[in-house]
Amino acid sequence: MKKLTDIVKGCKKYWQLGKDRGELARKKKGHDGYFSRHINRKISAPIAALLYEANSNINPNSITVVSSAIGVVGAGALILSGGDPAYAIIGASLVQTSSIADGIDGDYSRYLPKEKRSDQEREFGGHLDTMFDRVVDSTAIYGAGEYLDAVFPGNNWAKPLSYTMMFLSQLSPFSGHHVKEVYNKFKKKGIKKSKAIKYMPAARDYRIFALFCGGVGEGISYFVPEMQGIPMTAALTVSTITHSVKIIDRSLILKKDLYNIPKKK
Repeated sequence: MKKLTDIVKGCKKYWQLGKDRGELARKKKGHDGYFSRHINRKISAPIAALLYEANSNINPNSITVVSSAIGVVGAGALILSGGDPAYAIIGASLVQTSSIADGIDGDYSRYLPKEKRSDQEREFGGHLDTMFDRVVDSTAIYGAGEYLDAVFPGNNWAKPLSYTMMFLSQLSPFSGHHVKEVYNKFKKKGIKKSKAIKYMPAARDYRIFALFCGGVGEGISYFVPEMQGIPMTAALTVSTITHSVKIIDRSLILKKDLYNIPKKK
């Protein structure tokens, strides 16, 4: 009984420690998506803190590879589902688990002192993490399209929808990064950033969580067979719309702000 009490106390300690360290990591990182902040980090940050406090010698890049592998396995379940909702539920859940685990490597790396993790190693780790994120995104969205194609035999929209979303999932982070670079470049020239459209999510944590909801939502088909495919279709459709609007909005705001830079007399 005493051991169980100690374990519970230890869990509480690392949970709080994880929240504290997670908050510190977020401040250093500078941003976090809504679902990442309110769901993913609440799980990944304590795990990262536990690894750090346990003096683990795990390389953060190894965590990146493992978390990405989980996502690819989940995508594989969607691709090979054959329209079976059980595979959709399992696959989408694994992809979301991968998204949660994806936060562990970054937090854990930021906890490590420079003598254990140099700036060069951190930079390469960030690059590796970004590359694997794109792989998981693409394969998972492709898998969702394959699932819908099996659910609706003979359709001519499931694959084009998933391909469009795959394209947008790559374009959205690129456009966000490029826009940020432009604002930094023209900062000294007096560029002022206008407000973007609110509540139009297009971050990675959003599209993965949307796919997760779509996959888990396929479970409704066990009770109402006519509903099969609708949750996943809704997830891809809504994500496609929000990503498209966000990308266009970024471009229009950037053009407006660049043209409104005060001209030197």
